[in-house]
Amino acid sequence: MRKFVVRGMLPLVAALVSPAHARVAEMQVDTLVTPLATAEGISVRLQWPDGRDSGDLVLQAKRLVIGESGYAFRNLRWTCTATRTAPERLACDGELRAANAPASSLRAQWTAGQLELQLTQAKSTVGLVGPARAASPTVDAASARTVPSGSTTPSAGNASDWTVAVARMPAAWLAPLLAGLWPDGSITGGTVDATWSVGTRSDGTLVAGGPLAVAGLGIDTADGTLAAASLDAGGRVHLQWGATTRIDADLAVRGGELLAGAVYANLPETPIDVGWTLAGSGTAWALERAVWSDPGVFDVQATAALDTEADAALRALDARFAVPDAALATPRYFESLLGSVGLAGLRARGALRGRVLLDAGGLRQLELAPSALDLDDADRRFGVEGLDGTLRLTAADGDSTLGWRAAHVHGIALGATRLALRSGGMGLALAQPATIPALGGSIVLPKFSWRRAADAGESAAFDLALTLRDIDLRQLSAALGWPAFSGTLSGDIPGVRYADSVIDLQGGLTLRLFDGSMRIDALTLERPFGVAPTMTAAIAFDNLDLKPLTGAFGFGEITGRLGGHVRGLRLVDWTPVAFDARFETSTSAKDPRRISQRAVRDLTEVGGGGIAAGLQAQVLKVFQTFGYARIGLSCTLANDVCRMGGLDGGDGGYTIVEGAGLPRVTVVGHQRQVDWPVLVARLKAATEGQAPIID
Repeated sequence: MRKFVVRGMLPLVAALVSPAHARVAEMQVDTLVTPLATAEGISVRLQWPDGRDSGDLVLQAKRLVIGESGYAFRNLRWTCTATRTAPERLACDGELRAANAPASSLRAQWTAGQLELQLTQAKSTVGLVGPARAASPTVDAASARTVPSGSTTPSAGNASDWTVAVARMPAAWLAPLLAGLWPDGSITGGTVDATWSVGTRSDGTLVAGGPLAVAGLGIDTADGTLAAASLDAGGRVHLQWGATTRIDADLAVRGGELLAGAVYANLPETPIDVGWTLAGSGTAWALERAVWSDPGVFDVQATAALDTEADAALRALDARFAVPDAALATPRYFESLLGSVGLAGLRARGALRGRVLLDAGGLRQLELAPSALDLDDADRRFGVEGLDGTLRLTAADGDSTLGWRAAHVHGIALGATRLALRSGGMGLALAQPATIPALGGSIVLPKFSWRRAADAGESAAFDLALTLRDIDLRQLSAALGWPAFSGTLSGDIPGVRYADSVIDLQGGLTLRLFDGSMRIDALTLERPFGVAPTMTAAIAFDNLDLKPLTGAFGFGEITGRLGGHVRGLRLVDWTPVAFDARFETSTSAKDPRRISQRAVRDLTEVGGGGIAAGLQAQVLKVFQTFGYARIGLSCTLANDVCRMGGLDGGDGGYTIVEGAGLPRVTVVGHQRQVDWPVLVARLKAATEGQAPIID
């Protein structure tokens, strides 16, 4: 039997339909090429007994490749019963099998030059309808060979040559097509209904498109950065493959879940309009448009350029967004993103709009414009009411203003403020000093600047200076949960720098409090917003008034003036692990030096010592206060053990209170080594008035 190549599928079908009275017709074809598919190793056998209106057809192919779609099948065999229902109508219905696909039912019908195919598997169907464009060959029954009756070259066709209709088709059947367009993606579930036109243009470009509906769609990527589940969508899609690949889509999406990077969205049942146009070839792609419109909640419009072989595939992005209702948009779209930066449960109300520009070098412009925006941190670390203005970060110079009606940070209330800002080189700085009302006084920011990571080194950095003016210590103590200090707090911080997750206090901090001063030097804070934050510092006290100080701590009353230091201070997760501390009263101050009975008992308990060189315990309770010459106490903490000391010391102990006048009392400590947790418990008991009663 002679083998040859047939250019076109329709002549083969016509040969089977021709009105010959053949008992057996056979055909072998090396290669069959159509606008939609290429088949190799084809054999056809039609057995049609004389006088019968039906026959048996067996069609086999070693390989079938459908265009550039990625679909390829091996060792196909279709066995069906052919029936002639009219002179120009032939139908054949039977089982189709392939080595790499489940068995299906295939029905084919040839009617007046038009081929119709319908593939059925379980509840899913795929139909194909295409017109004939070639002259019809005849079949010589005697020799069982095909005799061409003219040219068999089909026309080039156009986009309407074929119609493909699918119903309840598993979305997973699209996996080969998706593999060519999106190698890292996979389909995990869902069904598809569509009626598309498919064909080729004169330049060989394959085009397809039409209505599309998906139900319960699930997708995933190997790295887990993009995923979807239970998505329902409907609309129109248009695809083309050729020198340039192009995908146009406009869909209405309802329900389901979507994950893109750190953004997780639980979508509503109300429709969201989603559209995009993606075009490109090789590794260069252009997102000519991208639209996401959740009416009244969240809208995005963007364009982008991508290079799939570059380290950073996103080469350019211009995205504009609007959040008309932050109360709805925050839990719907931003909950997971906020959680990834430590802001889980953030509540928002009001509106926000903005724009983001990126290029291959990173962020080039960021614009945020809040309107009557309220933010409340779930952990009450901060909050703001009535945030409005425009914040611009640009490569070129630009001005911004940002203000709020009220705010709070860790319980510290901040009054209405408006900041004048200036950006340049993607940094941000105060254009003029700002004054923020706070705690009965004010916080003055003479300087503030921020630089992004690309300009600052390994990470972003900010620098600021601030001045505290007449901060009410009682309000500050209540806000921070401190003892009830009284008076006011003023001071200057000439410089604070944050970079590489470390806060450095530059130039030291001087605070005026308790009618004296406190100086903080060499302060660094590592990982302030991370795990196990660590702080180091050196602190010096000078001329503090002991009466309000001891009253604030509930330690019993002591009058006089106090100085001292805490050197080598180190805190891990806000717990002291090392320091060298010493406190001693002034002998030159003019203030009276008196100590209450309660303070004597508290110091005795802290030092683990007793009363000596003075009144006996039975007499002690008769007097309310005592005179003293000096008070001194020290502690050097290392390895969770505090080495205690006082004014002097020897084998017999160390003096904490040196008495003077009448009545007088001297307090001596005897325990040199004290476990830090034990000392903390003693201090806590003393400040809570739980020291032992002296009988």
